[in-house]
Amino acid sequence: MNFSRLPPKGDLIDSTGTKASGPISFIGIFDYTIGDIIWQGGIRPGANMGILRIDHPDIETFITAKNKEGVLKNFNLSVGITDAFMKAVENKENFDLVFNKKVYKTLPAQMLWKKIVKSAWKNGEPGIVFLDTINR
Repeated sequence: MNFSRLPPKGDLIDSTGTKASGPISFIGIFDYTIGDIIWQGGIRPGANMGILRIDHPDIETFITAKNKEGVLKNFNLSVGITDAFMKAVENKENFDLVFNKKVYKTLPAQMLWKKIVKSAWKNGEPGIVFLDTINR
């Protein structure tokens, strides 16, 4: 499931005047519902894959979401990597975190990459999915 179209946590929802809870909270709902309530054939909990694009404003939280044991236990998480991001890493450039064409934060692409690698080394999550490669 790709959660990249969900607004970042704290983003104002115009239609209700409330704030968005962000993709991580939705992943938590699916994690509980599919994994703890709906069991595959009554034998084992369901398993899922959650993806969030590298340029989503909540990506830093997503990368470290499973650093605590038992969190999102029915989900594997993967960062949706783009060619633009990999080029920014290679060229040691800054990278924008955006949603609906609004830039929320700019940070060094290599810092984000190192955060992914460190978290994956620590606990095997997140994985990576090369979105542009898949689309080609």
